[in-house]
Amino acid sequence: MIKFFRKIRQKMLTENKFSKYLIYAIGEIILVVIGILIALQINNWNENKKILKDLDLIKQSLISELNKDQESINKELDLLNEDITKLDNYFKRISSPLINKDTLVKIYNIEFNPIIYGAIKFNNSTINTLKASGYLSKLDKSIQEDLFKILEMKENYFTIHSDIANYVDVLTLNGNNYPRSIEPLEKNSKLNKAIWKKVEFEELGGYMNNVFGVKHVISRDARESLQKIKDASIDLTHKLK
Repeated sequence: MIKFFRKIRQKMLTENKFSKYLIYAIGEIILVVIGILIALQINNWNENKKILKDLDLIKQSLISELNKDQESINKELDLLNEDITKLDNYFKRISSPLINKDTLVKIYNIEFNPIIYGAIKFNNSTINTLKASGYLSKLDKSIQEDLFKILEMKENYFTIHSDIANYVDVLTLNGNNYPRSIEPLEKNSKLNKAIWKKVEFEELGGYMNNVFGVKHVISRDARESLQKIKDASIDLTHKLK
């Protein structure tokens, strides 16, 4: 094709038809420009097609991770709700006018579970990959905002849950007097009976109220934060679908 156009050009120059050659040359330039534009358009189309395909895979990955987070959150919420209900019941019992030392010892030494629930590992690998690859900017603005909002909520959750250190301090403050912080002694052991036999009603009651109170606050904060993360994750999942 190029050889064909070259022959026509040479013939025009030979016959001294400059005006016709000029028109032909301009037409040839236009054809070249059109060819380049078409090639660029095809390249852009292929690139956009690839980006759309990649974004679809990314959205599916995000949905999968959000669903996993929701499953993990649901498990922790069930544990937190159950534990908060128990703590509420303990408060009622120790506030009863009929409370005595034996009941306090039974609640704290046998019934009470010192473990705080809500520890969770969130799935953030896809969003971290998005941020590193630059694909994040290609998602809808509202989806970007929701992703950053959820990430911030997760980071804040770990800050709230770090208050467990304060709870552990309270729990172990009188660990020697009330051995229940990690693993209880065998309730029928000689040492366990001796320790709990000498406890003072007022001191034990005040200590239990403090421990239960701190755990109750941490558990409620964890429940509220996890519920907000779950709700935001559900909303974003609907948008991605």
